[in-house]
Amino acid sequence: MSFTEKLLDAILGTLPKAALALIPEHRKKWALERLQDFDPFAIIADNHDLIRVLRVAWIDAAEHVLDAGRKAARSPEWTDLQRADIDRFHGLAIAQLRAIRDATFDRRTAPGTTAIDRHLPLVVRGAAETVSLGMADRYGEAGAVTAGFAATLAALVAGGDVGEVPPIVVRIAAEGVAQLGGCDRRSFGDLVFASFAETLKDPTKYPQATTGFHMATQGVAQELARKTLAALESVNSGLPAILAGLDTLNLLAGDAAKTMHRIDGYAKRTEEKVDEILAMLHGKGTLLQAVAQGIPEAAIRAILKRIGGEDLDRDDLIPWLDNWIETASRELGRHSNEDKTFEAARRKAEGCFLAGQLKEASSAFMEELAREEREEAGRQEKRRRRQVRLLEEAVRFDELALDGEAAAAKLRKMAVIEGANSQNALGKWLFNKAEEYYERGHRRGENAALLVAVAVYRTTLLEYTRASTLLQWAMTQNNLGSALSRLGEREAGTSRLKEAVIAFRTALDALEKPASKRERFQWAKTQNNLGAALSVLGAREAGTSRLKEAVATFRVVLDALEDRPREHNPLQWAMTQNNLGTALSKLGEREAGTSRLEEAVVVFRSALKERSRKRAPLQWAMTQNNLGNVLCMLDEREAGTGRLKEAVVAYQAALEEYSREDAPLQWATMQSNLGTALSTLGRREGETDLLEEAVVAFRSALEERTRKRSPLDWAMTQNNLGTALQTLGEREGRAELLEEAIAAYCAALEEYTCEQAPLDWAMSLGNQGVTLMLLAEKRRDPAIARRALNQIEHAYNFFRDVEHAHANYYEAQLPKAKELVGHLLEAAGR
Repeated sequence: MSFTEKLLDAILGTLPKAALALIPEHRKKWALERLQDFDPFAIIADNHDLIRVLRVAWIDAAEHVLDAGRKAARSPEWTDLQRADIDRFHGLAIAQLRAIRDATFDRRTAPGTTAIDRHLPLVVRGAAETVSLGMADRYGEAGAVTAGFAATLAALVAGGDVGEVPPIVVRIAAEGVAQLGGCDRRSFGDLVFASFAETLKDPTKYPQATTGFHMATQGVAQELARKTLAALESVNSGLPAILAGLDTLNLLAGDAAKTMHRIDGYAKRTEEKVDEILAMLHGKGTLLQAVAQGIPEAAIRAILKRIGGEDLDRDDLIPWLDNWIETASRELGRHSNEDKTFEAARRKAEGCFLAGQLKEASSAFMEELAREEREEAGRQEKRRRRQVRLLEEAVRFDELALDGEAAAAKLRKMAVIEGANSQNALGKWLFNKAEEYYERGHRRGENAALLVAVAVYRTTLLEYTRASTLLQWAMTQNNLGSALSRLGEREAGTSRLKEAVIAFRTALDALEKPASKRERFQWAKTQNNLGAALSVLGAREAGTSRLKEAVATFRVVLDALEDRPREHNPLQWAMTQNNLGTALSKLGEREAGTSRLEEAVVVFRSALKERSRKRAPLQWAMTQNNLGNVLCMLDEREAGTGRLKEAVVAYQAALEEYSREDAPLQWATMQSNLGTALSTLGRREGETDLLEEAVVAFRSALEERTRKRSPLDWAMTQNNLGTALQTLGEREGRAELLEEAIAAYCAALEEYTCEQAPLDWAMSLGNQGVTLMLLAEKRRDPAIARRALNQIEHAYNFFRDVEHAHANYYEAQLPKAKELVGHLLEAAGR
């Protein structure tokens, strides 16, 4: 139904039933015909003040959507990096939009043109109904404005690159922004219409605008109202009162009576002319001839109005009508060879035509066409959905088979089916899909999902080329590196981590001279990720060169951030500080002094000032965990237990935010770390309860840290469980606990090999040697004692050669082991 039909129906619908019955049906139809081709807003579509109102309304609605997107990204499933991306875009977009709005308020200069302006024809039609009649159905305009949101916003703030608009913002624009009081969500288009109408009703809602803007907007509202009134025709003398009741702008009542008097006079004269001509045709026999041929008077009356109204030329009328009657009689009653629905539409069209409903006659065929189009669209959509479901299931089986490349090929096919036909659209679809797999792999600990993410990112790089889409290409390289890093952290080897370093450096090579804010942000993020990968890689290697490179990388980022004050990039600054602290911790662990570790504590505590629990709860928890780690390292080199107790508090705080259900691997990491601190504290203070708590924590961690899911982390937890069981066994004199400890060390050594993780291998080997020494003493077994001595010697020699602080501990165990071997051999008479 068009605007004019709604307008007429709304006016007639307000009349009492008795009054409505007095209005002849033919007058209603005639009025509608007169209105049908009239657009009351076309005359002012190029009005500069109307354009200004539209821009302000569009920007107002966009701010609501952007704020809702930023709020949604505060939920736990969003990563720190994703949240920082959205915050950055939000700040950029709000600043740009408000600059456009401020310029719009200034009527001293011409408004120029913006991407918003193309929505004007849609908005004035929909908002006119809102202003004049309070009607909600805008027959598609809201959907069209919503559909154009991303492209328009990108044109305003991102150089036209739709891929830069965060997907969460686009989704909220379509799904709607939640309203206060639990009301239904309102799409972006609805928000624009509402703001447009409100501004017309009350231009002073923007106090920062000039008085000239307020006055001009009031004038636009008056003009819209008058044009709406001028479009009304042929109702009755009660219309002025009806309009006064509908008139939200208080502008219609003064002109209503005059306008309607003019319209009614015109309608009356036209009806009299038609009646006069019909009488003449009756006298000449033309009317009887037409009726005899199946053309009723109602059809002839209607066609007379169509061909001339009061301007009919009588000299041409009779031959013209004779020709028309001959054509009509030949056409009407004709049968086709089409199906039943086609014939039904034809009969309906003939019925309308013979009743004088000329305009409605063809509608019967158009309704049938629309029905068939809907059915065809439904069939195509059903086919599309089935194809997508088949591909989804195929991808699931590829994922189970750990075949990321096969899954990526099918996902590319799915993208095309879902309408990603251009190279840029295909690249964007694949990038977003890779993000989904990465998040699942990262959060849920699913290595298969990470394999798919890696393959899809690589497929994306075939669409995003360095030459044509530099920034998107660099972002994809960075994300590929992140996925490889997550996999590498969980594997015993270092090949994935080395691939990640290559991907990060490739991205940084493209961003060597970042020009825009977005390129600088991406450069800093990629540098951060490179440093993190180097830090993990360095922890696996015997030397310290990788770790020193990681520290230097993070310092480069922090130096760059000095050009943009910390308060402008708080989360990015805090993320870099956290990563620097992690690298310093690992480096300090290798060195004899405590300066690196002390610096790491300061860095983590600085990060926590910005990574607050309220602002970024999961990142706050991770930094608390990292702080606990370095406090434990410092404890090993200091007297007392103060550092350990601080570490326990930090780990327990972290576990308040991380749940096993939402982030199983991160939860397991913190359980393992808590277990380590409790184990050491229990050993120092002689508290058996603390040691038992440590064993519980380690075993809880192993429920999620499985060997299949995260082999190296599983091995580390097995090693630490062995240490806690060893201490308990020694305290309580229980050989079975020592045997459990030895079994735990054996499990760790299944993954810790001298080639793949030399430092960890030496530590577990030495720890198992110390436990074997305790068991040998209890069992009086010289063979076990010799094995213990051999392992302790290997551990000592390794740590001495790499100049690691652990060498001191194993050096102290060697005399004990040698003495025990000699004593047991002597006792055995050997």
